[in-house]
Amino acid sequence: MSIWQKIFGPPNIEKLEGRRDVSGLVKMLRDPLVGGKAADALARIAASGNGERNVCLAAFEALRNIGDVRALEPLIAASRDSH
Repeated sequence: MSIWQKIFGPPNIEKLEGRRDVSGLVKMLRDPLVGGKAADALARIAASGNGERNVCLAAFEALRNIGDVRALEPLIAASRDSH
């Protein structure tokens, strides 16, 4: 746990997802406490069809590039989307 997390607690993945903060979520992927939640949030962003294609693609690419087995299920779910 980082000093930041000791002081302020774990990052709010839901808030990052709500802001569609792909780069913030990518930073959280390696965190053992919230990495899985961050991957799930990226998958939801990647699979959303709300017209922000560049954000969706960035989330999809982040999942594809992390090389972690935890990203497999979210990546498969995201790949089922039409875009």
